[in-house]
Amino acid sequence: IIIGILFALTSIISWIRGKISADVKLREIPTLRDAILAGIAQGFSALPGISRSGITIFALLLLGHHPNSAVRLSFLMSIPATLGGSIYAYLFSPSTLSGISFITISTSITTSLVVSLAVISALLRISQKIKAHIFTAILAIIALLMGTISI
Repeated sequence: IIIGILFALTSIISWIRGKISADVKLREIPTLRDAILAGIAQGFSALPGISRSGITIFALLLLGHHPNSAVRLSFLMSIPATLGGSIYAYLFSPSTLSGISFITISTSITTSLVVSLAVISALLRISQKIKAHIFTAILAIIALLMGTISI
């Protein structure tokens, strides 16, 4: 449910940004400051119930990025975060992989990579075709429904 609330806030901020975008030039390329602040925001996704993409899109919108740029940057930020999380789990909890063959692990990683890239690509295409505030509102509704169902 928290994820849905964050996506709803992101949708509202995106809508407000869209209303003022005619008067204000929104950024497409992040600065070093933007990268650091978005990275700090991404760190909060380690807390239970915080959406990594929701909080990074939210932060990038607050920093003045164009909604489509914020979505694209957020999904690109997921690549090192996911890779880092996997490496961390392997290094500090190798027993989770004990008894699993190398072929099984390799197949799982490859399948996960292919599916993740396909989903990111599809979401980026969808986000380009509809307004960012509608895109994040849809994500908010889905997250709220899933959160409610899981309770």
